[in-house]
Amino acid sequence: MKGFNLVVWLFIFNYSCSKPWSIDYHQISEGWEELPDSTRPWVYWYWISDHISREGITRDLEMMDSLGIGAALIGNVFIPNIKRGTVPVLSDEWYGDLRFALQEGSRLGIDIGIFNGPGWVQSGGPWIDSSMAMRYLVCRDTIFSGGDLVNASKLEIREGQQVALFAYPLKGHQTIPKIIQVQSNLKATDDPGNLLDGKLETAYLFPAGQMENEKLVVDLEFEDTISLESVKFILVEDPFYVEFDLEVWKTDDFQKVCSGQIDRSNQMLTVGPMTFGPVVKSFEKTNGKKWRITFQHLNKNRVWFTDVKRNGGIKEILFSRKDRLEHYVEKQLGKMFQLPGPEWEHYQWEEQISNTDTTDHLHPDQWVDLSNLLEKPNQNWTVPDGYWKIYSVAMMPTGVTNAPVSKEAQGLDVDKMKKEYVFYHFENYVRPLLQRLNAEEKNALKYLVIDSYETGSQNWTDGMRAIFLEKYGYDPMPWLPVINGDVVSNPELSDRFLWDVRRMVADEISDEYVAGLQEKAEENQMKLWVENYGHWGFPGEFLQYGGRADLISGEFWLDDPLGEIECRAAASAAHTYGKGPVYAEAFTAPRKHYSRYPGMLRRRGDWSYIQGINHHVLHVYIHQPYQDTFPGINTWFGVEFNRHNSWFPKSKSWIDYLRRNHFLLQQGNYQADVCYFIGEGAPLMTGIEQPGLRPGYAFDFINAEVIINDLEVVDHRLVLPNGMSYALMVLPPLQTMRPELLKKLEQLVGDGAYILGPPPARSPSLKNYPDADREVRELSQKLWGLTENDTHNYGAGAVFRSQDLESVFQYIRLDPDVIMEQKLSDSLLWIHRRRGEVDIYFLTNQSEQLIKANIDFRVQEKYPGLWDAVSGERRPLVDFRTERDRTQIELQFNPGASYFVVFSSNASRETGANFPEYEEVLDLSVGWTIEFDPALEGPEKPLFINELFDWSDAQADSIRYFSGTAKYQKEFEWVPETGESYYLSLGEVAWVANVTLNGKDIGGVWTEPASIKLRGLSSGKNKLEIEVTNTWVNRLIGDSKLPPQERLTWIAENPYRPDHGLQKSGLLGPVKLMKRSH
Repeated sequence: MKGFNLVVWLFIFNYSCSKPWSIDYHQISEGWEELPDSTRPWVYWYWISDHISREGITRDLEMMDSLGIGAALIGNVFIPNIKRGTVPVLSDEWYGDLRFALQEGSRLGIDIGIFNGPGWVQSGGPWIDSSMAMRYLVCRDTIFSGGDLVNASKLEIREGQQVALFAYPLKGHQTIPKIIQVQSNLKATDDPGNLLDGKLETAYLFPAGQMENEKLVVDLEFEDTISLESVKFILVEDPFYVEFDLEVWKTDDFQKVCSGQIDRSNQMLTVGPMTFGPVVKSFEKTNGKKWRITFQHLNKNRVWFTDVKRNGGIKEILFSRKDRLEHYVEKQLGKMFQLPGPEWEHYQWEEQISNTDTTDHLHPDQWVDLSNLLEKPNQNWTVPDGYWKIYSVAMMPTGVTNAPVSKEAQGLDVDKMKKEYVFYHFENYVRPLLQRLNAEEKNALKYLVIDSYETGSQNWTDGMRAIFLEKYGYDPMPWLPVINGDVVSNPELSDRFLWDVRRMVADEISDEYVAGLQEKAEENQMKLWVENYGHWGFPGEFLQYGGRADLISGEFWLDDPLGEIECRAAASAAHTYGKGPVYAEAFTAPRKHYSRYPGMLRRRGDWSYIQGINHHVLHVYIHQPYQDTFPGINTWFGVEFNRHNSWFPKSKSWIDYLRRNHFLLQQGNYQADVCYFIGEGAPLMTGIEQPGLRPGYAFDFINAEVIINDLEVVDHRLVLPNGMSYALMVLPPLQTMRPELLKKLEQLVGDGAYILGPPPARSPSLKNYPDADREVRELSQKLWGLTENDTHNYGAGAVFRSQDLESVFQYIRLDPDVIMEQKLSDSLLWIHRRRGEVDIYFLTNQSEQLIKANIDFRVQEKYPGLWDAVSGERRPLVDFRTERDRTQIELQFNPGASYFVVFSSNASRETGANFPEYEEVLDLSVGWTIEFDPALEGPEKPLFINELFDWSDAQADSIRYFSGTAKYQKEFEWVPETGESYYLSLGEVAWVANVTLNGKDIGGVWTEPASIKLRGLSSGKNKLEIEVTNTWVNRLIGDSKLPPQERLTWIAENPYRPDHGLQKSGLLGPVKLMKRSH
């Protein structure tokens, strides 16, 4: 018997080894039928404004469990317009409720995660003082002349943490001639002479009303002709945007010198601590006595989050005979991109050409360190001969706090560049919870959460000088004058120093903040879950930032374009760092309270899968502590995924849809053709697709760290340890690259890789200057060749200098993965994954039109099948043809529809039509009984109807304003034919239906076409029940006509008024029994 078993085992083993695909396909098929727990969507579980109850916790979690929710991420959020509850955050009772949630989660099998601090932004609390907070450098300078006695204590910046005190000699003290006249063309309250009076106490405020239609022209005249190279604007502390032109009088007219813009339109600290930092414009040396500045397009760009009262203005205009460093405020991260999502090129500045004699610039070898005098308050420094500028530099808190939280939970946000402070934050927020937990309760606490980065920038920390020296090999202190806009050496080298600062900030935030919290999470058997991007001032590099976490998430919104950058950022980080699945904060939405439903969510959810998302975290489940208040606590944000929302308890069929999509999209690896290198600079929240891919190909973004540490070449493909691979790397339109990266690219190309992009000319960094530049030039010439030829073969690979992608793809023989008519490419979207020999394509019709198309896949010698995540059904696609190693299939998609096409050598091989037709065999639209719930103020008695109707059209208020679930019942007779499949078509449903046939639940309907397979159809009499659930909108509108004490409903934020239009509701039909053709 043992011998027989051995023979059988050897047969199975040999068969499996010769056909490994059979294992993959079998396991995928099994998983589709019995979905694993890893497919269960998660929820953000927000506890709002101290409203918490243990009964509510239990009921919330039980509802999640019944629907198939896998985890709940607890965030404590304070909404000012909601009256506070009775369980203050950080109190013993609050920690007790967290512990109770873990107990209940453990009982029900729902994993719990917690945000790493109060609020969703970011990592702070009252335990963080200014010495542990995010900080930035401030610099004050004073000019002294030879023989002056300088007391360091008088120059110390006492409101900050002193970093340095040093001096530089100046080449003379270049004064500006006296201004003899200033005048403007528009009448204003302020004297235009305030612009150049040398006083910061005065200002000139823009006459906003007049500037709507006219330009503001300011003419000024110096006492003598002067040679100028820069202008600096010191701004009033009001948010504004304006454009300017600087002109000089030449003979008989004004001639343009330069143009620029002043954009301080967002005053939030989260886009930088230098809220109204100065603006500098340098230009070619220009001589003149009369000058003109023209201001126009005042507040052309939106001014964010403020009531603009004065529309901005200027305190002082400072002209200089020397150039200054342009954008120095932005380059030091003092002012970040002021809109939610920065494009790749935002932190790329044009090279500033200097015309100033370099002897007029500060030179590092002339730097004199006076910091030791700070410890000797009674000792003076005698200024040597000539003029000297003394710089006092200190760290100041950025002032950013965690939010949105109550006062007792609010504090400065922790320093993101110092791991010991990050640990301290963890110990003060998470540790008190852990200390209260037993082993079983700790086991239920699975995740630590960092939400999207919305805390703004910092640029310094304790011990930064030593860290900087170790990283770059040079002392940063002599270069610190650049934070005031003063040029050190020349503009290019000053910019390189600030490039190093920004890159270091990004590295430290990843290595100290994200990796620090990951370390603490791992110590306590948790995983760190991170959204690897940020709105309003993200100072990091998105791929590296995500790569330090265990789990990476994107984000997408309804009714808002936000999501493409965020989802792609998460997917690329997960793919290139080998992290999975790819999560997304899903269906975040503003306003429109309780008006949304699952069918409305489908297109956007399907779209997210195309971006690489394969696990949704529903935003948001708001904790409902009270059992007698409906719909209950809500806020301005999020779809109401909670048990008090009418349709959510009835939405298991939609949850199952998400789970099936999650399952297949988590199989194997994403199939990409191109990796776009994002560049080495920072901040970066996205990459750049240049040149862009035409439809039919897929891509990831990749960073220098992954290229250097992980990328190898196998059969001309760039391969990562997790199995991800790419046929081509595309470099961004930059002229810089550090030699370490360029060396790795040389190795990859030599091993057979293909790279498209321009040759770098120098390093962007000041590290090892000028030797690094020489090394870059030598390697670049070696790799790209000495000629301008577009293609340069090197080793086993090749580099393409400037060819279009199509030509490169022809050269490397890479056909599109998917081919369809060009007109369909914006509507019919797809993503491809592969596990073993199984190819999985997800396709979604994002349009309102029926699509019938011949789709050509880059798949050969496999059989396709259609897997429908709505119904869970699978069937072979039997009508296909193969040609030139490709497979072509005629497919069709209803508006908004989606499904999988799964290829396998092991798939079913049948005959028939790809898309069977359905024949109506019985009209069931008449003769229904409807039962409404009287507890929800529906009719007391059942209604018998001959014609289906929209509840909102009813005359009776009890139906017209009804919100909740009504049960439709009907009996019918039918004799099913043996071997036939029957379906129930419900026509139009508003908005969720659950169907029972002969007492057995056969599933739910939530999306068009509203049909479901009838399982258990009896020969003879059949009893059909359909529970239909609408939204809360109609009841809320109806209640708005009643006095508060007579209303059924209460919500914390209620926009509904008596004149608002009602929402379609009920079973509208027609309802038909359908037979599917073979």
